[in-house]
Amino acid sequence: TEPALEVPLAAARCTLLEVRGQEPSDRLLRAQELEDRLGKEVARHFLSGNRDALACTLESAALAFLKDGASEKALELASSAVAHFRQLGALKRVGVVLDIIANAHLEILRGLEGAGGGR
Repeated sequence: TEPALEVPLAAARCTLLEVRGQEPSDRLLRAQELEDRLGKEVARHFLSGNRDALACTLESAALAFLKDGASEKALELASSAVAHFRQLGALKRVGVVLDIIANAHLEILRGLEGAGGGR
């Protein structure tokens, strides 16, 4: 992980770890808190025009959601991050985020297979 990503990624992981051990209703509330925080951070970077920080925030959050098993949310965030990194010409970061997208797709497929969707 690059130094610029370590702080937001660590914060997202800590928040998700707090959510994991809680009752289902508490997990839902904490997940909503995480989404609210993410929304505020994204809005702050968007309004400031800091596209690099915005893309890094989306990437960090996507990875954190993927590690917590929220693959569809991870896919959504990572897709946004790819678009921003492409606009910035940050091809290495595009590659890293495409890996997150691939893993999110893989987890979604595994979930479908586990639910009887795959034969």
